Amino acid sequence: MKRKATDRDKLVKDLINVVYKKYDSKYGYRQIQIFLLQDYEVWINHKKVLRLMQDMRLRSRILRKYRSHSVSSTGGRVAENVLQREIVAYHIGSGDGEKYYFSTGLHGIFRVAMLQSVLAFFSS
Repeated sequence: MKRKATDRDKLVKDLINVVYKKYDSKYGYRQIQIFLLQDYEVWINHKKVLRLMQDMRLRSRILRKYRSHSVSSTGGRVAENVLQREIVAYHIGSGDGEKYYFSTGLHGIFRVAMLQSVLAFFSS
């Protein structure tokens, strides 16, 4: 005698479908399992919820954060000098590559003296 082809998980599938539609297809099997427990006080293993959702072809919408990639056309790429600093560029060394030291005047006398000694070394 053969067994009849009955769906033993029909009630569970209906509950999953109700919860899935109630929350606008936003959530996956983990949240569906939690909502089944909270709303209907029915505990179902997460693997079973996943398997039944796959059988019913229910998938969550993955909500990704959207980052705008447009570039503003107003203004240039250089910010205005809000702090009103006096920036001085010193040329250091000669040879393979040119190096510049940009000083804002806030580094103190020690660095300026050190820079002058470095410039004197390379210029001689």
